[in-house]
Amino acid sequence: MMVALPTTANEMVSILMALGAPAVITKNKHPESEENYRARARRSGTMLDGYWKGRPTRVSPGEGFAIHFVERHKRLWLGAYLGTQEGEARDGVYSLVVGQAQCFEIEDLNLGDPRQEVLRGILKQDGAVIYSYFDPTKLSPKVRKRVARSADTHIDRRDGPTYTMAQVKLRLQQKAFRKAVFGWHGARCVITGCTVAEMLEAAHLVGRSWQGGANAALDGIPLRADIHRAYDAGLLKLDTQHRISELDDRLREAYGQYMIV
Repeated sequence: MMVALPTTANEMVSILMALGAPAVITKNKHPESEENYRARARRSGTMLDGYWKGRPTRVSPGEGFAIHFVERHKRLWLGAYLGTQEGEARDGVYSLVVGQAQCFEIEDLNLGDPRQEVLRGILKQDGAVIYSYFDPTKLSPKVRKRVARSADTHIDRRDGPTYTMAQVKLRLQQKAFRKAVFGWHGARCVITGCTVAEMLEAAHLVGRSWQGGANAALDGIPLRADIHRAYDAGLLKLDTQHRISELDDRLREAYGQYMIV
């Protein structure tokens, strides 16, 4: 089974809220059937979910997501819903086909905690034994306000089923990278000294990238958001002590004070 990405209940709510399309939900309640969520032969990253009676009715293949939840292990699998495959030698039984599947471990999961009421409402709905559904586009204003108060909602939202598994993985890697960089350097812009958390970002040093696995504390520095944009755009360069050594002429009035004297 794939390696689980660690996350929190609030982060999981944010991810589900940002999907932008409906999801079909299945749950595993029996340890002996855990292997029914399995890799699809010769299809890397694609999983088969269970042996269920009937097909989902409220999510169309290629237009939504599939969630598989195992509460006892605090784990949730999320991927693109690609349709169904007939069960092996079982008439009327189907496995959901899940693309770009990613496993999450919700480290603080406790659905009895009132603070996780929204997540509980998504994952443990009353009703259908086989499939339940979640559509983030149809949440009530009351629920949206509750989420806005408690969850991390700073997520890029676009039309349609936009929050792909690649974006999910990147988001969690960015979160871990930020934590590592701030833990090493302190939560302070190394150039301006700004300590306002909402204005700070973890910037990869030139020549290092998250795609290449450079996500350790020494692979980045804390920068104020505007400085980060200029740095990534090549409008300023830093020396080995993270001081501005070169600066585009258009930025001299705004940032000249931070250059090496």
